[in-house]
Amino acid sequence: MGRKGLEYYFNTAVGDFQEKPEWGDVNYVIGYINIKEHWLAVAADMRKCKIYVFNSMPNYADKKIVDQALEMSARCIASLTIAIGVDLHSKRFKYGPWPVLRSLMSVHL
Repeated sequence: MGRKGLEYYFNTAVGDFQEKPEWGDVNYVIGYINIKEHWLAVAADMRKCKIYVFNSMPNYADKKIVDQALEMSARCIASLTIAIGVDLHSKRFKYGPWPVLRSLMSVHL
């Protein structure tokens, strides 16, 4: 990873399911990244092949640093989704870098 100020954390979701869902049944994969002691939520939309970034303080972390943090994920996610069994031949599947979109709204709990 080697980029100063960037840390990667990977989450797993747990739940009570009648059947264990397959990766092909998942609509979103949600995770978090920490940039300069600030957490950003990241959601990969498995149906639309897009990555969304939710940042409660968009002026805190420079856009360039956020782009660098997500560059590898945007390039590699298509290969990873194929590896976990997502249908490569689906009409909506995009092989190649997925676009990274920033949310203009923030969620406050």
